[in-house]
Amino acid sequence: MCDPVTLAVAGTAIAVAGTATAGYMQYNQNKYQQKVANANQDRENARAGDAIDRGTADQDKLGRRYRSMMGSQRAALAANGIDTDFGSAGDVLQDTRDLYREDASTLAGNSMNEVKGIEISAANFGSQAKAAGMAATGAAVSAGFDVASTTLGGLGKVNKINASRKAGGSGWGA
Repeated sequence: MCDPVTLAVAGTAIAVAGTATAGYMQYNQNKYQQKVANANQDRENARAGDAIDRGTADQDKLGRRYRSMMGSQRAALAANGIDTDFGSAGDVLQDTRDLYREDASTLAGNSMNEVKGIEISAANFGSQAKAAGMAATGAAVSAGFDVASTTLGGLGKVNKINASRKAGGSGWGA
């Protein structure tokens, strides 16, 4: 049969190893979650940049389309000998300009809303990354305290066994 002190020390060592391993695994899991959240934040930031570029390109395309339309209107009016600066002809061109401004404003607003939504998503991923980093630190600290507590508990058992032996006992009942 094993000595009670040896059993207490072995049990404590196994408990310490298990506690340390669990803490290490929790720490690594949280660090992994932090890396994933950081990668997602980077991806969302890239998406926001793409949305800005796409919005700019769409604005440019809209401008070209309306400039072409106004050019065609002017050419058709001028071909019929109509002065494009006055009266109904001027009103037609002004209406086209107004429609362009409305469409450009709507397009800009939609682009801005898309970018804002993506930026919010990126910020949320950034917050998740920070939280996971803090959880990793918490897991490491907690594991350290748990290891210390387990070690001290095991040493307390060993001391009780030794005290029982000094008092004339076998140490098994301590």
